[in-house]
Amino acid sequence: MNIEEIKHILSQLKPEHLPGLVAHRKLAPVGRIHLNYESEPANAVKSSVLILLNPDKQGELCFSVIRRTADNSAHSRQISLPGGRFEPEDDSFATTAIRETSEEIGVPMHEIEILAALSPLYIPVSNYTIYPFVGYMPSVPNYVPAIREVAEILEIGFQEMLDIKIQEKTIQVGEKTVEAPFMFFKNVELWGATAMILQEFSEIFTLVNSLKSTE
Repeated sequence: MNIEEIKHILSQLKPEHLPGLVAHRKLAPVGRIHLNYESEPANAVKSSVLILLNPDKQGELCFSVIRRTADNSAHSRQISLPGGRFEPEDDSFATTAIRETSEEIGVPMHEIEILAALSPLYIPVSNYTIYPFVGYMPSVPNYVPAIREVAEILEIGFQEMLDIKIQEKTIQVGEKTVEAPFMFFKNVELWGATAMILQEFSEIFTLVNSLKSTE
C-alpha cells in the first residue's frame, strides 16, 4: 500500500467509522478492559501524539516511535509515539501533535501534513487524555532527538504494523503485577496506550482489505 492509497483511505474516514474502543480493548492491560476509555475526569491533562508516516532510507514507508528517558515518571523508559501536552498557544490538538513531534525527534514542522485524527484515549495512570493523529512527511527524516526526553528513536515499517504479532506477558507496573498484551516488532515491544492507538490505526486498513477481498 503506497502513501496515496493511505491518504485516500484516511480522507474517507469519519469519526463514527473508527474502531475506537473495540480496537483499544484488544491491547488494553488485563483489568482495564472494563473501563470506558471515552470518559475522563474534569482535571485530565490534554495531550496529542503523532503517527508520522515517512519514507525510510530504502524508500519504504515507516513511522517513528521513541524510547523515553529514565525520569522516574509513570512512563519512564517506555516506548511511545512522539507527542506531549497541549499548551495554551496551540490552536488545536493537531498543532500540539506537530509541535511536540518536531521538538522530540527534530523533524521540520512545515513538512508535516496531518492526514487524520484517531479516537481519543484516556490513560488513568498518568491522568492524560491522548488525542492521536496520523501525519505524513515526504522526505527521509534527519532525526535530532530531544536529549532530556528521548533516549532512542526507532523506525517501524508500515507493513510491519499490519503484520502485527500480539502476545501476552506479565509486567511489573509500580507495585502491581499485570498481564498485558504486547505488540512485537523485531526487538521492539509495545504495550499500553501506544499499542492501543496503533491497533486502531492498523484495524482501519485491515477492514479496508477485507472489504476489497469480498468485492
